[in-house]
Amino acid sequence: MAETLLHLDVITPDRRVFSGAMEDVLLPGVEGEFGVLKGHTPFLSGLDYGVMSYTPAEGGKKEFYIIGQGYAEVTGAKVIVLIETARSLVELDVEQAQKDKEKLQERLAKLSPEDPEAERIKKEIRVTEALIKVASTSSKAA
Repeated sequence: MAETLLHLDVITPDRRVFSGAMEDVLLPGVEGEFGVLKGHTPFLSGLDYGVMSYTPAEGGKKEFYIIGQGYAEVTGAKVIVLIETARSLVELDVEQAQKDKEKLQERLAKLSPEDPEAERIKKEIRVTEALIKVASTSSKAA
């Protein structure tokens, strides 16, 4: 089984989120979602806000994270993910995320599209939507 495993490192500016053997990883690339297994063709990709999931070798239960923008380097035996933020499903409060999204949308509606604050709020809305998506994805998988 060891020859089918891939090494995954997930790193934010604050901490190492995960480092270890896993079976697969699914990432939100800037050009669309992509999956990686051991032996994948090497490449470098930008990552966008969204859902990252992977299946660790130990335990085998798929884990879900909401991630911020960053980069992924894929080699045949390793994936290095460097991202702004990563929050696991256990850190999520879906009710609060829904309320936060509504408040952000209300604030955005009051701003002109040219206001620099509008772009920041749009990013926060994308992160919040990804949080909600993570929760709904993993509750269906459970």
